[in-house]
Formats: sequence, structure tokens, C-alpha cells
Amino acid sequence: MKQFLILFVLVLSLSACKKNLSVFWEDDDARDLAIFSDTGNNIMSCYVNGNPFSTLPRNITYSFPGSYSNYEVEVNRHQLDSVSVKWHGRKTDNSGNPEESITVVFYLNKNFTIGEFNALSGQRLKLDGNNGYFLMKSKGDAKGTGNIYFHKAEVNFVNGKYEGSIAGLFDARFPDVKITKGRFDHYLPQGIFGL
Repeated sequence: MKQFLILFVLVLSLSACKKNLSVFWEDDDARDLAIFSDTGNNIMSCYVNGNPFSTLPRNITYSFPGSYSNYEVEVNRHQLDSVSVKWHGRKTDNSGNPEESITVVFYLNKNFTIGEFNALSGQRLKLDGNNGYFLMKSKGDAKGTGNIYFHKAEVNFVNGKYEGSIAGLFDARFPDVKITKGRFDHYLPQGIFGL
């Protein structure tokens, strides 16, 4: 019996179960893009020069003795007066699928509060390079301009940690890249971001 228990624990520790927490519902009006939603689907999608792009799936892997997650989005205080939202993804049109990241950085008041972040709900920001900008991993330090609309920006302090959600739309332009029909919808669990 003891040998069976040791074997069971060994097999259990070597096995893992993965759960995908991203939900993709295709938009009937934008082929290969996720619908615009605000229900915590944990996905961002857009067209990059006309090619579909989507974030990597949010997976949680359960294994013995614990679990770990990989997140498709990071939301952080970029400096004292700005926030960055960084999406990790890849092209979804089978054109080599190199991983890419798209980041938006926008400025708020110096030493902004969570209340000021939450006030972004329903706001559209035009990012012209002075009040914010876009970045792409493949573009290095080149900054793009564009727009971001926050349908929902909500962060709460729960059990000593922040959690919340963001959802909205965006578009961006670089000299040789055009990002169109961007939409995002993320549940932000405790510990995923640093504001």
C-alpha cells in the first residue's frame, strides 16, 4: 500500500492540468477578431497591417504541489505619472506567428490614485506622443500615436491586493505599421498588476 501511495504521489507530481481562461468569440463584422466585450474574456485582438493579431491565451496550470499562471496582459505604473498596458500575443494568420507585444503608455496626474484610474471608464484618450504613445516589441524604441477608449477601467482594493478589469477599443500608427479595430477585455486578478 505504501509503494502504491508513493507511486501515486510521483505520478500526480509529474502530471499537470492546464486550463485556458481566455474566451474567443469571433466578431461577425471583423473576421478573426474577438468580439468587443466587457465580461472578462481575457483577450485582446486587432489587425496589424491588415493581419489578425491576438494575445496569447491566459492559462493556469495546476500541478503538484501548486499552480501557476501566464498572463496575456500586464498593467503597471510606468513612472510616477503614467500607466502602461502591455499585451503579449502573435499573428493569428499562420504567417510565421512570431511573438509580439503591443504596449500603450498614457499619462495621468503625478502620483495618481486608483480613483483617477477608475475615472478612465467612458473616456477616449488621443495619444499624440506628448500625452502617451504606443510601442511594439518589433519596433524597438519607436513610438506610435493613436487612440484608446476605456469602456471599463475598474480597480478595487480587495483583501490587501488590487483586482479589477479593463475593456475598450484602440488604434495606433507607426511609420510603417497600422493597428486597426483593436479591442480588449481583461479581468485583472489580485497580484497581476502594479498600480
